[in-house]
Amino acid sequence: MYFRKIRCSRVLRSHFLQWLFASLLALAVSHTYTPAAHAQFPNLSELNSSSSPQPSIDYIQRGNIHIANVRLDGVPLFKVATPAANGTDAQNNVLPIEWRVNEIETNLAEIVNGGFDPKALQVKAQSLNNQTVLVAEAGQDWKLPLMTITELDRQVDSTSNALSDIAEARAEKIKAALVNAHEERQPEGVRQAFLYLSIVVLIVLFTSLLLWQLQRLLRRQWHILRAESEKTVPELTDADTASEWTTTAQAERARFSILSFTKQRNINSTLRSLLWWGQISLWLAGAIVALVLFPQTRGAGIWLFGVPVSFIAILLALSMAKKVIDFLIVYGLKRWAGQDALRNTSDQRVALRIPTIANVLQEVTLYAVISVGILLFLDAIRAPLALVITGLGLVGFSAQNLIKDWIAGFLILWEDQYTQGDVVKIGDRSGIVEYLNLRITQLRTLEGKLVTIANGSFTTAVNFTHQWSQVDLSIDVAYSTDLDQAITVIEDVAVQMRQDPNWKEFIREPPTILGVDAFADNSIKIRLLIKTQPMKQWDVGREYRRRLKQAFDSENITIPFPQRSIWIEGASFDIN
Repeated sequence: MYFRKIRCSRVLRSHFLQWLFASLLALAVSHTYTPAAHAQFPNLSELNSSSSPQPSIDYIQRGNIHIANVRLDGVPLFKVATPAANGTDAQNNVLPIEWRVNEIETNLAEIVNGGFDPKALQVKAQSLNNQTVLVAEAGQDWKLPLMTITELDRQVDSTSNALSDIAEARAEKIKAALVNAHEERQPEGVRQAFLYLSIVVLIVLFTSLLLWQLQRLLRRQWHILRAESEKTVPELTDADTASEWTTTAQAERARFSILSFTKQRNINSTLRSLLWWGQISLWLAGAIVALVLFPQTRGAGIWLFGVPVSFIAILLALSMAKKVIDFLIVYGLKRWAGQDALRNTSDQRVALRIPTIANVLQEVTLYAVISVGILLFLDAIRAPLALVITGLGLVGFSAQNLIKDWIAGFLILWEDQYTQGDVVKIGDRSGIVEYLNLRITQLRTLEGKLVTIANGSFTTAVNFTHQWSQVDLSIDVAYSTDLDQAITVIEDVAVQMRQDPNWKEFIREPPTILGVDAFADNSIKIRLLIKTQPMKQWDVGREYRRRLKQAFDSENITIPFPQRSIWIEGASFDIN
């Protein structure tokens, strides 16, 4: 039941991690995606209208210059620059760099969508008002200014230092891009794109079917491993079974079986995750290729490759890192348990601590992976550093109690104060430790109640089962009893019980008779100590009391009960 509980909690945490990353991905998509402005382009008068909202673009700032890419069908052609402007300087909340890029891309789209003769198309640099302007011509009656080459363009262009050279290079690039866009929109280009699309779909379907079959085989193997592990390893929640394991060789075999099955399940889970991520990557790659094949959707394909793929790559890398770390944790704990088994100690404390330590370490690595993932996502969406620092500060301030619980939980594990399966008393609550992590301790009481206690909420914990336990009996005998005879009977019963094959493995040392411990109102107290295996003090104590009562009855030794004598002065009674 304990391991099923761990598996269930791991599944819930895994789903939580996936939903968290999916939410971050959706946030990033909404933050970074710029709708393509190539399907329907407004004319220049609409661009200059204040009522026409302009889509935002990706740009970078270098000093006091804004730099952005000019694109055609989603493909970057060259960079342009404008003076940096803040929100108060920009008209209608649109930066100058956005106006310039939108104007150039609109001019290019107007040429492509309007149709032209590729053989007659010319893109030339002309001088207009002492400025270098690129102009597209297709015959004597068709001419369209495309863009102006500015001094800032020369500063950000690394190919040349002369405006004329930059203008000539960009004219050639624009002409080649316009001709290619025209050819792709012709029937022959569309047929070729659909042919390639059919090939891509067939490859994706065949490979996806193969990956799905491999996942089915691994899932079948997973169920087999789970069934075998449940048959081989007894339930850890049974107190008698847990205590028996600490005294027999079955303990080490069971613990190694647990680690062996856990290792095989981790390998199986890692392979299934790899195949699942491979299938997702295959579908995503197929979608990207399909979008890139057509000029109308190429911008979306390039965006999909640049933004969501980076987020999915982060998620995949972190997921695989978590799997590898979990595998190393299980491997390291198995080696540690093996070294502890070679010592041949009777308590085998390490073997008892392994499930708890494995669970806690895997939870810690999960939190670390989530934290790293959040930081990488914030960096990918270019979140302001001040906002990130402020958020971390608020989280740290509001999580003071949580950090306190984590530190206390770490010390509990490090100092081995108690572990899963121990019987402890925390405050006024007593019970067996059913679950323990860095934040909480859960106790199962005798009434069956599950008590959850924050690790930072207490300073004292009493462990009744750490390495060994002890029966502490105070046995009352009447004042008229021969004390030497009573002590001999008490000791003989304890010795005989230790020699009993059914009980000798639970009693670690010969019983200790401390002797007469106190004179009570109606009895003399004789104290006895019996050192037992962990969690066996109650079973040994109950059995010992049963045997002692029988021995006292056979030796006519009285176990007193409360009595009261009444004296009345100056009174006589006739009992007849």
